[in-house]
Amino acid sequence: MRKCIDKLKYRTRKDGIMWLTLVGLTLVLVTFCRSTTTDKSFNEGKPFDLSSIPDSTVASMGCGRRLSLFHNQDGIQFAEFPWLVAIYGHQDYLCSGVLITPLVILTSAHCVHNEPMEDLRVVAGEFDAAAEREPCPHQIRLVSELLLHPNYTQTPATHNLAMLLVANAFQMATNVRSICLPTYEMIHNISECYVAGWQRKDFGNSEILPKRATLYVLPQDQCRAKLRLAILGRRYFPTNDSLICARGVKDDFVCGDEAGTSGVPLMCPVAGCADCFVLAGVLARSARCDGPQLLGIYTNISFYRQWIDQMIIERNLQISELMWFNPNKY
Repeated sequence: MRKCIDKLKYRTRKDGIMWLTLVGLTLVLVTFCRSTTTDKSFNEGKPFDLSSIPDSTVASMGCGRRLSLFHNQDGIQFAEFPWLVAIYGHQDYLCSGVLITPLVILTSAHCVHNEPMEDLRVVAGEFDAAAEREPCPHQIRLVSELLLHPNYTQTPATHNLAMLLVANAFQMATNVRSICLPTYEMIHNISECYVAGWQRKDFGNSEILPKRATLYVLPQDQCRAKLRLAILGRRYFPTNDSLICARGVKDDFVCGDEAGTSGVPLMCPVAGCADCFVLAGVLARSARCDGPQLLGIYTNISFYRQWIDQMIIERNLQISELMWFNPNKY
């Protein structure tokens, strides 16, 4: 009996600390969201001072940067990946996506190719999709143009990439940021990266939170060999670097069905900056989970940079060059 009481006391203390930590983090985020009058500037060489950063300086931080709040945290946190967006159709949630400029979102083509453009809307800055109020408000935009990669095919799903343009630009904030695009030559061999997004099966629950998983990107030669054996076969084996493979521990999120996790981005930290990220890939096919480890298959964003650049330039979008990864900046 005494052991049971001691365990209960320990759990009470532990739960209390976790509750106080959560409350403290929420209060800090609320304070930052409302901070719009201070003139103090962001110091890139030091950790973020949340109480002194006005919303007007968020955009000057550059792409792919998040607040330094998320080290050694269990589970995904509010604004941990502020470029993550939720894409909805006429009524229901469709898939995840990722913000690369205030006007442009990337996602999987198979998520949106059957959807009327006028029915699409994008929600940025959302965390719990079932909650009405959160520390910082989310933003909703209607889609003004839907672009599928011109070589996209449904069976097999090749060149599985789509671009959404919104009618009005998202406003950069604590929970709404854009992620950097990789350079044409960027290689992510054995990189520890993350995938995150919502699962369709969670919608309808009292709490609808995004999920996160850690994956390791494989070298391209290993990726081709595994694709040839595991899923594509010789007939559909890619002879280029259009796909990225990633390995990791099997779980319900990454091993979920393709429709339930469409558009999930593969995000890799920048060397020397734990809170700076580039977009390595977007989910291309459902993960293979029949072996000891999962095999995730993602569209290689570096390979498609020329198409992405061309679509943006042709539309004369007024965007900052900060959307491109600059290795000299970090």
